Amino acid sequence: MKIWVSVCDSSRLRLFQADKPNDQLHEISDKYHGASRERERELVTDRPGVAHGRGQTHTLADENDQHKEEAAQFAREVADVLNRGALDSKYTKLYILAPPAFLGHLRKQLSEHTRKLVAEEIPVNLTKETADHIRRQLGEYL
Repeated sequence: MKIWVSVCDSSRLRLFQADKPNDQLHEISDKYHGASRERERELVTDRPGVAHGRGQTHTLADENDQHKEEAAQFAREVADVLNRGALDSKYTKLYILAPPAFLGHLRKQLSEHTRKLVAEEIPVNLTKETADHIRRQLGEYL
C-alpha cells in the first residue's frame, strides 16, 4: 500500500509518501510556482487604469485578480501530478493538506478516479513545516 500526502498552497507543492499506514513520511517531490509569489505589477505587463478624485487614487482593476489566476493555474499543475499518480497506480490513498481557498481550486481539477482515493482533506497551510510535524497532523494510522 502506497500512501501519498500532498501538502500545498498557491505557490508550493510538497509531496510525501508512506509505504504503510503507520510509517514516517518521506518527501518525494518539492515543486515551486514562483509566479504566485510575484508582486502584482511584476505579473502583468499593462498597468491597471487609475481613477482620481477628491485627493484619492484608486486602481480600476482588482489587484488580486492575477494572484487568483496564478493560484488556479498552480492548482491545475498540482492536480495533474496527483491525477497522473493515481492513473499510474503510484498510490492507493491520498491525503491533501492545503489552505481552504487553494483546496477549493484543487478540488475542481481532480479527476473522479483521484477523488475516490482521497482519504482526507485538511484545510491548513503546512508547506513550511517538517515531515514529522506534518505526519503528526494525520493521526497514528494513515
